[in-house]
Amino acid sequence: MFRTWPVSWYVMFGLAGWGVPAIVILGPAAAAYSLLAVLPILFFCWNDRRTLLEATARDDADPKWLSADISIGLMAVAVLFTLYDAAFGKQMLTQNVFLNPNAVDVTIAKTDAEVGQGRSLVNLIGDLMVFMPFVLVDLARRSQTRFRLGMMAVAALCIFYQSGASRGMLLMSAFALFAGSGRLTLFRLIVGGTVALGLYEVASIMRGDMATTQYSNPMADSVIWPFINLGMLNDASCGNGTVPGFIGQFLQKFLPGFLVHKSVFSFNVEMTLCIYPSDDGSFESVSVYTWLGEMIYYRPSLAVALVAGVIAAAELRLVNAVLNALQLPATRIFVGLMCIYMLRSRIQDIYSYLLLLLIFGTIVLTPRIVAHMTTMRSRLRPVPT
Repeated sequence: MFRTWPVSWYVMFGLAGWGVPAIVILGPAAAAYSLLAVLPILFFCWNDRRTLLEATARDDADPKWLSADISIGLMAVAVLFTLYDAAFGKQMLTQNVFLNPNAVDVTIAKTDAEVGQGRSLVNLIGDLMVFMPFVLVDLARRSQTRFRLGMMAVAALCIFYQSGASRGMLLMSAFALFAGSGRLTLFRLIVGGTVALGLYEVASIMRGDMATTQYSNPMADSVIWPFINLGMLNDASCGNGTVPGFIGQFLQKFLPGFLVHKSVFSFNVEMTLCIYPSDDGSFESVSVYTWLGEMIYYRPSLAVALVAGVIAAAELRLVNAVLNALQLPATRIFVGLMCIYMLRSRIQDIYSYLLLLLIFGTIVLTPRIVAHMTTMRSRLRPVPT
């Protein structure tokens, strides 16, 4: 099932899954926002599943096997960058809930320090590398048997490092590995779901969330609280943005933060300070409001919802083409699940995420693109008479 879902399906599911329940809070407006955001994706990405199945069939008929050099090179790049990033870059080990009991506080402090800032070059590379462990899992199927276990081990190391204080990423990563690493049977689905949920609960215990749970368990809290916050945001007076402002926040994502000063609007942080004000402008945690929070803030809301769907559809068309060319099922499932998870927060978040995937995928495809262009030039070269 999940292996034949294009990323656009996951995004539409996420928009509806977080949008429809909000009818209880926002009334019919929530249904209207959801419909207007989904329609452009449904229209422009209508053939995504068909093209995915066709690309998969072509790849199965002519599989591309990895050489020993490429397998070793991929593992070396993943390990070396993880070590570098841990020492000089994002230093995610300090935010890892399994290693630091104060990981959440460290993450919040880092978020506070980076409010309104773009990514540094090292952080940008680090964000691109989030896809590497799943690429390793996918390519392990096409590698020599002696390298497969090593590639899986490196992938697990990278996921452990990158997860930080995020229970959601850990949950989606674990499930994507089970769903994408082989034929998805009912047994694998049950085992994968159980392991993923188990890791989520363990991470919740390590974070200390069990002591502050208000709705039976941490998973229920993570689903219910965004809607409570959404209702509070709807009743508050936190100002408002415009359609050009929403589009401008998207266009800024194409500007490298390490070269150009950007005016990033940290929506969740600013709205948190609005509905949970403090004297010194600090916050103990960052609240999320589902993607509908941005629809409330930016006006006119119906137009913003439609624009939001059009932007997502444009990126998803490109993402589908890149993933079809690369044939990376575990990576596609992970990206799709993370999009659903990110829509718990903001739709602008998935724009950034999909853009990172496009950059990463283009880099991976570069040797194939160069080889194709070289072949085309040789075909066009006139034959001497």
